[in-house]
Amino acid sequence: MGVTLYFQDEARVAHSIFMWLGICLCFTIGILSTRTITKKAFVPVKGSAFWKLEEKFKPHCFHVTFQVIGFVFVVLGAGMAYYQTEGRQEHLETYHSKAGALTIIVIILQFFFALCRPQKYRTKLPGENIMTKTCCRKAWEFCHHFFGSFIIIGAMLNIMWQMRKLGSPTSLQVLHTGWFLFWLLFEVFFYLHYYCCR
Repeated sequence: MGVTLYFQDEARVAHSIFMWLGICLCFTIGILSTRTITKKAFVPVKGSAFWKLEEKFKPHCFHVTFQVIGFVFVVLGAGMAYYQTEGRQEHLETYHSKAGALTIIVIILQFFFALCRPQKYRTKLPGENIMTKTCCRKAWEFCHHFFGSFIIIGAMLNIMWQMRKLGSPTSLQVLHTGWFLFWLLFEVFFYLHYYCCR
């Protein structure tokens, strides 16, 4: 019994680390890469540093790579969460576990949703000089952005709640809260710029 409890406590720590690395680190890096290092994202000047950076690093590849790595960490974290409650009848009985399960479901749906990207631009009509996004693509982008934001913000709040409940070291709580506030400000800036100021 003592050995089992020891490994369940170790699983709790592993769960925390895997989930933070997957969602708070890998997912955020993947989203930051595709929302900032893109042509016309924040510096719409051809030949600017952002244009050159995109041509060199291919932010979409960064996005996909980090999202996949993050998903692997999330799966490992979910496995650790299941193991740590084994034999305790605690599966999905707490706010943290229910919110975590909902987050994982949305992550899975987001991955499948990403595979269904509609055509980006419609065929140019005679006399048109610019490419226009299709309505389906605009709707898809908004939903993809929204659910991505929901996953990150929801997961960070869930982690913050659990850290306070378990009495995690103050330094860790401060670091996580600081990272959350930075991300929240970035999200506000992104949505205002992408959907209101273009």
